[in-house]
Amino acid sequence: MTLTRRTSFALTALVGLAVAPGAATTAAQLRPPGAGDPGSCEDGVISDIVVRSLDPYDESSASPDARFGWAFRTLNWLHFETRREVIRWELLFEEGDCFDRLRLSESERALRSLRYLQSASVTSAPLDGGAHRVEVETRDSWALSANLGVDFEDGVDVSGVQASYRNVLGSGLRASFFRRVFRERLRYGVLTRHSNVLGTRVDAVIHGGQTRAGGYFSQSLQKPFLNEFASHAFRQVVARRDDYFGYALPLEVGSSPALLRYRSDLVELAYQTRLALEGQRLLVLGLGLSYESFSRAGGTEGARSVVEGDFSETRVARVQIRDSIFAQAGPHSTSRVTGYVGLRDVRYDVRGGLDAIHALQDLLVGTAFTVGVGPGFAAAGGADKDVLVRLQGRAGFLGRSTYLLGRTDIHARRSLGGASEARGWRDAVGSVRADGYWTQSNWASLYVRGRVSGGWNTDRPFQLRLGGRESIRAYSEDAFPGGRLLFGSVEQRFTVEALSPSFADVGLAAFADAGRMWAGDAPFGRDSGWQAGVGAGLRISPAGGRRVFRADVMLPLTDLRDERGVALRLYGEIFGVLERRRWPDQVERSRWYGNHPDLSRRIADPLAGN
Repeated sequence: MTLTRRTSFALTALVGLAVAPGAATTAAQLRPPGAGDPGSCEDGVISDIVVRSLDPYDESSASPDARFGWAFRTLNWLHFETRREVIRWELLFEEGDCFDRLRLSESERALRSLRYLQSASVTSAPLDGGAHRVEVETRDSWALSANLGVDFEDGVDVSGVQASYRNVLGSGLRASFFRRVFRERLRYGVLTRHSNVLGTRVDAVIHGGQTRAGGYFSQSLQKPFLNEFASHAFRQVVARRDDYFGYALPLEVGSSPALLRYRSDLVELAYQTRLALEGQRLLVLGLGLSYESFSRAGGTEGARSVVEGDFSETRVARVQIRDSIFAQAGPHSTSRVTGYVGLRDVRYDVRGGLDAIHALQDLLVGTAFTVGVGPGFAAAGGADKDVLVRLQGRAGFLGRSTYLLGRTDIHARRSLGGASEARGWRDAVGSVRADGYWTQSNWASLYVRGRVSGGWNTDRPFQLRLGGRESIRAYSEDAFPGGRLLFGSVEQRFTVEALSPSFADVGLAAFADAGRMWAGDAPFGRDSGWQAGVGAGLRISPAGGRRVFRADVMLPLTDLRDERGVALRLYGEIFGVLERRRWPDQVERSRWYGNHPDLSRRIADPLAGN
């Protein structure tokens, strides 16, 4: 990374300026007018707050089968329950504040977003004299975990090993040691994260280790808009990565994927504020500063071919493959100042049994979008001049038994000429997604999803695939590569109480996937025609939990059934409103620029955008 000392000091100073006001925005300062004065509180005053932190497993739930009682008691004995002050840090009220039901529901939503909590509820009871007692009850997730991932797509393969302490001594701190593998993407290293440092609502992450090509490191401080009362948000990221980008090949070019070795750097600082408009509407304004760079690594030997599907063994790619990859993957380095503007008019509702089998989920209702416009300039190591435009938006619609969520993320770059490229619109990459739910009964629901994705005039590594766990699941990850994709899926889900033990929720699903790929200008792209697959599977989650594990059997219905069909998948569910993926999706892995306009959510991994 080529940053001048002066620029580094400037970034450090800006981080300090952003953290200071964010850290000072505590629950006490978020009180409504009249806090502490019962006469000015229309709905009374909060006189008492009771916090109960429960063990991960309800020992009484094991009573129908005494054989498991000792296991539940042992696991609870080994667990450190979340400290009450850690839970209180997430609350938007305290004793003496005016009673406000919206603040209670927003506090409950904030608690439910924490991965070390299984569930959370915030309720109130009226007392004499107009006062209210508020009861906060949370149930911890099991903090110590050791996971072994297995993939059956191309034979039996260990896809990950992880040892994690998600809630160190009940403090909310997470520490993980892991080795994760998904095709060309391999990471083994350490991760430490605290989602609320000393009650400031600042999320701190340090993440580092090795990839197949070299090392990676990322550090971030984030204070997102985690509730509708938050008025300030910021994000600070420093990330460096030496890795491979994978390309699927059509069968006439090669049976195994190709790889490009690259290096990328990102330094980012963004700050946003919300201003109240009429009703619930909010105006979002902000400013960001970033430096980004991308370059090929390894010279002509940086283009590699995977040997017989084994990503741990590669050789130098043929000239034909190398030239196709290098024609797209040009170098890039730019410093950027980005302005943000957005509108937000949303509320949240709570429903159960959508993505999770039984657990409650917070559903966005309304619309929210933010646009970032960032001119790039040749400073602090930047060499290219351009203007990056990025739009991120969400819209949710809720009926009595239905819910629809639409999401869009589109960016394009107007090159103004520079060291490595000509003028014009480049790197237009975008996706529009929709997820729909129809709750038919307390044991049956219908889930539909659709996606339109594509790239135009891309100068950085980019390729989509119609097969794989994100799209047509009955085909392998290498099936039908291209540059523009249309996809849809229908899934009928059932909850099976008769198969659910006391410690797990069990469901069944039957699904059909269909879509089409167009070649576009992506390397090795081909027009696929319409393709389809069907399947059925078992869905399992911890009792009341939000993480769902699947075992699916599938049948491809159209082309390449023998060459690239897949019969069995074991994986964690990655679809729907809950965002639970460990790797960036096909579009996100091709975003090489910082400064995400939407600061309303935590980014679990600052490297996920590239």
